[in-house]
Amino acid sequence: MSNYTDRFREIMTGYKEELEKSRKNRKITSGIFGFGGGPGDDPCHDAMDKQVGGLTAEIVEETVESEEISELVTAILRGEKNREWSESAKWSVIAIQRYTIPLIPKIPADRKKEIAAWYEKAYPKRMRLPIQRQIVKELNK
Repeated sequence: MSNYTDRFREIMTGYKEELEKSRKNRKITSGIFGFGGGPGDDPCHDAMDKQVGGLTAEIVEETVESEEISELVTAILRGEKNREWSESAKWSVIAIQRYTIPLIPKIPADRKKEIAAWYEKAYPKRMRLPIQRQIVKELNK
């Protein structure tokens, strides 16, 4: 397992912990009728997004083994499917998939094909968001 994948998993574990703290501390009426903010307003979503963005930016700037990149891309793309996420967290975990796009060209063709097969099955064509269509396109280059 790569250092980058370990760091990604630590970010996601911290995110999950922050979500749980936030859920426990939230007033039962938060977000009702648009008052008090709901679960989607929690700053931990943005913090996690920035951390993952920073992690992937490091790889773009450094020389990293393609296997490490493959592991990280796979972990990010499988992140939403690997855990039970609340609805607000699910969308944040899907959103970070965009950070894989500059990394995908650095993955060996055979691994891209393997990742693409899983991804296309996990996210059927009719259900894909625009960013997911772009990811499939990059994986199939």
